[in-house]
Amino acid sequence: MLGHVMSGPQRICNPRPSTGLRYYCYRKGHSFGQHVDQSIRGGPKEETEYTALIYLNGQEESPYDLSGGETVFWKTAKAMLTTFSPTKGDLLLHAHGRRCLMHEGAEVKKGCKYLFRADVFYKGE
Repeated sequence: MLGHVMSGPQRICNPRPSTGLRYYCYRKGHSFGQHVDQSIRGGPKEETEYTALIYLNGQEESPYDLSGGETVFWKTAKAMLTTFSPTKGDLLLHAHGRRCLMHEGAEVKKGCKYLFRADVFYKGE
């Protein structure tokens, strides 16, 4: 079994995905405004600490011709930090809960954006 110790609050990490793998389909005009992903509790001393997004298509391929739909991370509500453009097969893993950066799913301008989302659980000491 994989295990490691994270910096910061001590956590013994035997990461496991949440049981709920979610499928998202964002169509033209859809977006998901600025937000932070909240942690959820699992078993005793267990909570989610990361969001895992798996992109099923991207901006580079046809016939899907996706335009827009980037994941945008914000330093503050008005100051952008970075943008992640979807590419088929990419995995974007980012912290959530108390360490989550504000982020958003930018508007899909053309086509559809397809992805899976899972949360990753960690167990505390």
